[in-house]
Amino acid sequence: NILFKRLKIRQTNVNVSAIADSIKCAVDNFKKNKPINFRRDLDDVIPNICKSLQQTLNSDKFECLVKWYFERIGASYVEIPSKNPVDKQGYEDIDVEATFDILKTTYYIQVKHHEGKTAEWAAKQVAEKKRIHEKTDMADGYSRIYWALTSAENFTEECKKIAQENNIQLVTGPEFASMLLDAGLANVNDAFSI
Repeated sequence: NILFKRLKIRQTNVNVSAIADSIKCAVDNFKKNKPINFRRDLDDVIPNICKSLQQTLNSDKFECLVKWYFERIGASYVEIPSKNPVDKQGYEDIDVEATFDILKTTYYIQVKHHEGKTAEWAAKQVAEKKRIHEKTDMADGYSRIYWALTSAENFTEECKKIAQENNIQLVTGPEFASMLLDAGLANVNDAFSI
């Protein structure tokens, strides 16, 4: 930043010895054809976002944050469905449902507030919901996308296997932190106001 300011000086000679390290870094990046990538540099905050997801939120608040995220990226309608609906058939479970009318797409998201790794139960719950949907005539013209999203660092191998077999997208805590960063965090506290 200081280097850029000094380069704006229109004098013939400028003393830049005080910013020699910045100049060396700029020359090295130029030689490596490594342009400025501000977004990549912001990835350094992702561990802090993940830590906050773990330490600040509980399961319910994490679901609210996922709901807020989908609202933030333009979903037409987002809801946190009832935990025990009267039409529940088994162990299927979806924590957030987000519909994008303009895309004719609905996302069904199982949200897990975990640390470490999330086990196969998350993928099994979503797979069961998908199976029920496939048995039901849902001729509304909407595509359905199924996710298991966790605050944890990763999913177990068994969970990954079940997700792959059932075409379920897995989203880890660091991936979700990056998604939040991309969507913008302005007014994020609105996610928790009722």
